[in-house]
Order: sequence, then structure tokens, then C-alpha cells
Amino acid sequence: MRIQAKFSSCLLFAAVFSACLFQFGAADLWAGPMTARSLDGIADCASTDTCWGGSGIQHERAVVDQEGGIVIALSAHRRFGPDGGILAWDPSLFRYFSDPGFGLDSGGNPAVGLATWNFNFHIDLGGRALSEFDVVLEARFDSNLLFSFDFGSGFPPGSTLLQDSQNLGFFGLSGFDPFAEGVYEFTLRASEKGGPLEASVSMQVVVGQTVDEPASAPALALAMMALAAARWIAVRRRPLPIAAAFRCGRKPRGEA
Repeated sequence: MRIQAKFSSCLLFAAVFSACLFQFGAADLWAGPMTARSLDGIADCASTDTCWGGSGIQHERAVVDQEGGIVIALSAHRRFGPDGGILAWDPSLFRYFSDPGFGLDSGGNPAVGLATWNFNFHIDLGGRALSEFDVVLEARFDSNLLFSFDFGSGFPPGSTLLQDSQNLGFFGLSGFDPFAEGVYEFTLRASEKGGPLEASVSMQVVVGQTVDEPASAPALALAMMALAAARWIAVRRRPLPIAAAFRCGRKPRGEA
């Protein structure tokens, strides 16, 4: 009976663990150099609504690294979209999904030349000056370099907080096409000059691939099987019908 109870508890733990993976993504569970999370509690987003240098931009879905008192983050959002422009994403892969085509202007009209999505950066140096760091943002499309920007050459050396929301269509980049489908990769690094401190985050924006919320079907299936097995063990000689077992789970909720 004790062995049975312990085994049942292990299966229940597996179910809860899998459900957490489904709900939050692996990046939220494993502490590491970068995590997929909200900026709430790190930056004063909730009260100022300006984590990306502008108002009304979602801050719930971001890729964040905190090292030695500095915080850097990247995110993507739909231009002038509802709910702060929240995009479908897979937090376990630090990946956002958007549509090809022209984005919108503030009046809801097509913004010719601009993508449907913006990329956002947040760099809080913890009160230290930009001149003490090398801060670089790189963007690639299907592995081809679009730009590499050195913040030290574009911002005052005494800056301690750098943030903005930008669109690739703003820069007149050679080869940028808002209608092109593919994968955009962004990497932001902040390295202390002459010191060991370094923070780095990366994200992808997949354009032209329609998805629901994170592809977590394996985790959800594992959770349902574990719950069903635990229930079967608990009742021993009274097996749980398969149909009833699957009613224990919930279908992942997709984002329109």
C-alpha cells in the first residue's frame, strides 16, 4: 500500500510538473541566464506602462536577463493591436509569431513599408552609466545579418536606462520586405568594460506561420496520462474508463 501510494504521488507530481510546463513554458521553470516572463516586478511597468519607451505596449511576454543589478529585455508585439498588441508565442523557445504584410498606423490604416510587428528593448543599467558597458543589438533574417547597433554610438554616455519600440521598416534596410515569410532573430548583449559582468537575451519572430499558443501538446498529454494513471492506482480494481480519463484534461487555449 505504501509503495502504491508513493508511486501514485510520483505520478501526481509528474502531472503537476507537466501542467506547469504547459502553462508557463520550460523557460519559466529553469533558472538560467534568460527567462521568458513578464517585466512586472522588475521594471515599473504596471504603474507607468512605459517599459518599452511607449505607452500601451504589452509587457507580460518578454525575454529577460538579470545580472549583477542590470536588467535587459526583448519582446515583440503587434503594432496598434488589441491588448497591448500581444502576439502568440512559445516561451520555451523565446519565439513570437506574426503575420506578413503592412502594419497599422495610429488611425488603423495600413502603414506602408512597416511590418505588422514591432521589436522592443529594455536596458536598465542599475544606475550605472552606458559608458561603462558595451551594449549591442543585432538582428538577422533567416541567418542573414540585417544590422548590428552599438548603443554607445547612438546614446549619451551617461545614459542609465535605454528603451524603445521600433519597426524594421523605419530603417530603410536593404532586403527588408514586410511580406517576406521567415525567421527574424534578435540578440541583445550588455558587457561590462574590463569586468566580468555580462547579460544577454535572444528572441525570434516567426513571420508567416500561423500557430496557436505554445505547442505544448506533449506536456498536456503527459499530464493527462499521469493523472489518469494515478486515479487508476488509487482505486486499484476499479479501472477508470479511457473516455473519463481524457475528460480530466483540458484543451490548450489558442490565441486568435
